[in-house]
Amino acid sequence: MSELTATDIGLLIKLRDGRHFKANPGELNLLMPDVEEPERLASFRRVYGAGLVKKVDRMGEGIWLRITDAGLARAENAAEAKRAPTLRERIRSVPVGKGAWDLVKLGIAFALGIVANKYFGK
Repeated sequence: MSELTATDIGLLIKLRDGRHFKANPGELNLLMPDVEEPERLASFRRVYGAGLVKKVDRMGEGIWLRITDAGLARAENAAEAKRAPTLRERIRSVPVGKGAWDLVKLGIAFALGIVANKYFGK
C-alpha cells in the first residue's frame, strides 16, 4: 500500500468527523473545497485504491464517498496522533526515577513562589 499524504489523512478525518458511513455519503468537492481539483482527485484515487473509502453511485454530479472500517481505523489513529497530550498524560510520561525528584523540586518552587508573592506582593 502506498503512503498516504496529509491531504489523504485530512480527507479521512473529514469523512470520520462528518459521520459519512454507509447511509450518509459525502461529496468529494464539499469535503475538500480548499484543495485544487487535480490534488483532490489524486487523493481520492489513493484512498480509494487503498480500500479506505468506497465510491457510492448517486444521481447527480460529483464523487460521493463513504468511509470503510479500515479507513475509520486509519482516521482514528491519525486524529489521536495529532491530538495534544493532556496534562495527566504528560505527568504519567515522566520517568519515576530522576523525573519524580524534578517534579518535587518544581512543586516546592511553585509553592514558595506563591508564598513570596503573597508576602512581598501588593
